[in-house]
Amino acid sequence: MPEYQDKNSSFLNENMSHQYRVQMLLFLLFNITGTLVLVFSGFEKSGGLRTVIVNSGLLFFCMFLLYIKRKFERHNNLLSLAYFTSILVYILYLQFLTRDYGLVSIMTSLLGGILLVQINCSKRFLYLLTALYLGMFFYQFSTMPFVSLTLGTSYWVISFLLILLAFGISYLKIGVNKKYEELILGKINAMDDQHQMIKELNVQSNKVLEMFESVLEASHDGIVDIEVSSGKVLMSSRSCEILGFNCTDLKTLETGLSSHLEVGKDDDFFLNWEELKTKGDRTFSHECHYQLSVNRKFLKFSLLAYTSSEDGSRHLILVVKDVTNEAEQAEMIYKSANEDSLTGLMNRRALVEYIEKYREKYFVSCVAILDIDNFRFINDSFGYEIGDRLLKAIGESMSKDNNPFIKAAARLSSNDFALYLDTIVDEEKMYAQIQNNFSQYTLDDIEIKLNYSVGFAYFSDADANADGLIKKAEIAMYKAKERGKKGICVYSDDMNEEINRRLEITNELENAISQKEFYLNYQPKIDVRTGRVVGFESLIRWNSPRLGPVPPFEFIELAEQSGLIHMIGEFVLRESCQFVKRIMVDYGPLDDFRISVNVSAVQLLNSGFYQSFFRILDEAQVPYYMIGLEVTETAVMENKAYVCNQLEKFRAKGVHIYLDDFGTGYSSLNYLTMLPIDILKIDKSFVDHITVKHREYQVVKMILALASVFSFTTIAEGVETKEQLDILQEMDCHIIQGYYFSKPLLEVDAYKMVLERNPL
Repeated sequence: MPEYQDKNSSFLNENMSHQYRVQMLLFLLFNITGTLVLVFSGFEKSGGLRTVIVNSGLLFFCMFLLYIKRKFERHNNLLSLAYFTSILVYILYLQFLTRDYGLVSIMTSLLGGILLVQINCSKRFLYLLTALYLGMFFYQFSTMPFVSLTLGTSYWVISFLLILLAFGISYLKIGVNKKYEELILGKINAMDDQHQMIKELNVQSNKVLEMFESVLEASHDGIVDIEVSSGKVLMSSRSCEILGFNCTDLKTLETGLSSHLEVGKDDDFFLNWEELKTKGDRTFSHECHYQLSVNRKFLKFSLLAYTSSEDGSRHLILVVKDVTNEAEQAEMIYKSANEDSLTGLMNRRALVEYIEKYREKYFVSCVAILDIDNFRFINDSFGYEIGDRLLKAIGESMSKDNNPFIKAAARLSSNDFALYLDTIVDEEKMYAQIQNNFSQYTLDDIEIKLNYSVGFAYFSDADANADGLIKKAEIAMYKAKERGKKGICVYSDDMNEEINRRLEITNELENAISQKEFYLNYQPKIDVRTGRVVGFESLIRWNSPRLGPVPPFEFIELAEQSGLIHMIGEFVLRESCQFVKRIMVDYGPLDDFRISVNVSAVQLLNSGFYQSFFRILDEAQVPYYMIGLEVTETAVMENKAYVCNQLEKFRAKGVHIYLDDFGTGYSSLNYLTMLPIDILKIDKSFVDHITVKHREYQVVKMILALASVFSFTTIAEGVETKEQLDILQEMDCHIIQGYYFSKPLLEVDAYKMVLERNPL
């Protein structure tokens, strides 16, 4: 029960108890007094003892009625009326017994008035005292005969009126008091209901507040409540943990945030912060790095502004989310997709995105593709670890280069880099700068000097995308390498024909295999001493119904890039085995006869090539020694250790290894001692001028002398004249190939030649 209700109830109870005690005391006093008066003044006349007994009975009856009224119902008008009626009957009966109208009237008037009004109002006392004094006054004069009747009658009238007045006022007051009490109790009950409602609302509010606080504390995000007008700040424990500080005022909060954020990068956050402090009910999100003393976090701030509808106060709610783990994972994913793992530079994909993003910003866009000349030589000479460290050092140099025209650098492949430029450059000067900045490196006391072949391409209105620009620069770079390396080439539109040609060939290659558009020609190998055919070199040919004849130098590289070279290689080997098998029908196995097939670096590096090779020979039932493999120096240098190991395995099974185009690549004594070869082929470029240029003559002579030292069989390619043949015979060359004896032949013609030069 509310405190105010307890106090009011206590006050009412105390007031009623006091009133009841006074009523009972006065009632008893005046009845005893009246009884004594009756006894001493008119005992005999009034009936003596009977009068006293009746009077006492009435006295206790009225006291009982008072008790009932007090006990059960304080405000019932019917009980009050019965009570007053019984008192009136008692008074009339008393007057009737005593016949002493004067004294009895005084006493009964006083007694009746006091009991009727129940001493509830000061006005009632005034009326009763007036009745008392009037009664005493008239009693004094009632003893005079001449005025007895007149005064007695007047007294009765006035006394009766006063009693009625007192009764009426009492009854009226009772009604008014009852209404007043009902009104008060109604108010009290209403206040009690309101208090109970407020109490329940407070309980609910406390529960909601407790639940809200529990949610705040349990939330993985930090929440900060800011009352802008007062500057009060309430921070959850999680927000303190994330931000690294705690505060209760706005100024300290702003100082703490600004001290941990990056100046310049997070200005947008503070601009929105200041704006939302004064106006606008909206939200704002911002992600940023947050530097603490011990570590660096990546946070997401969400700012909500609103104005309270109750008091109009301005509030900001700051939600702080620690997204460091998510940001680190996203960064790792982004790096793996867009960054070269070795050098840290952009990869091809990232460079394309960068160019597409900024091509409209820069007036001119240019891509320069840099290819390191003879990079395989570095790997083979110093090892792959040095090669990787060199590439990493080049990447660092490019990322730190202070050339204002270089906007981005990327690594596209093993030894190809790209520079994105924002201006038209003097390509010669740019090449000189590339050579100055990216060519001199020292690793483990090893000094390395690099040369580059560089292709340049500029954006034009015809270019659809950045990837096309990069491809054009790559075409220009390959042109530069074809011109002799260590040089530059700028892409021109006439090179676009080459692009279209390469694209057409690539598209037709797969159909050429399934449609059996390939066939073989066989280049005879003639023994210089005997003139016998000791073998052939299998040469792939392609006659496309749509493109016409396509020379090998156009499609072999594209087949290697597309992976179709493996299918083409198997076709060549199967056809060669069938030709060998046909010859064996007439001649049987020939110890000094073999057909050689050309093998690319892509095939040698394929782990399944070794098994596939011998499976095909076994299926054709061809002796291993009757098939040879022709490899180039470039193919061997692609991965020298692995390729040499593979070639040793072939030689162990009797397969002869030919080193093709010797003298055009890495030719050195060191390589001759390391490579597992049986036959050395002298490139046609040396044979062409052997009769007119002393230098080529000396080179061929030196190669043949070296081959003799290492016991290699020698073959001279491209012999077309009798003079060339005579010189090679003098130099003791073993075998020759060339148009002097025969151009490459179809299988049927090659078989006839064998029959002609090799009598059965």
